Amino acid sequence: VAVGLIVNELVTNAYKHAFPGDRGGVISVEVVIAGSAARVTVRDDGIGVAEGSGSSGSGLGQRIVKALASQIGGTVASGRPPGGPGFEVSVTFPA
Repeated sequence: VAVGLIVNELVTNAYKHAFPGDRGGVISVEVVIAGSAARVTVRDDGIGVAEGSGSSGSGLGQRIVKALASQIGGTVASGRPPGGPGFEVSVTFPA
């Protein structure tokens, strides 16, 4: 249930913030299970986050994601995807 809520929150945040106006784009959800760990990544190719403007995870949505990740023994990492525009959030937790 926690993973589903995390994905819902991250996709909703990307939809609301990554594509202002009529701008189109792609939101992807990736799940990787390797050994005893799982990682869920939600990535968009939207406008990204300006330096110092909330990428630290201080908003309510990010606090919810961090609390849910903590409940399942996970960690959260976020930032600009390597080599691309947009923003991504990854949650890694025991599988």
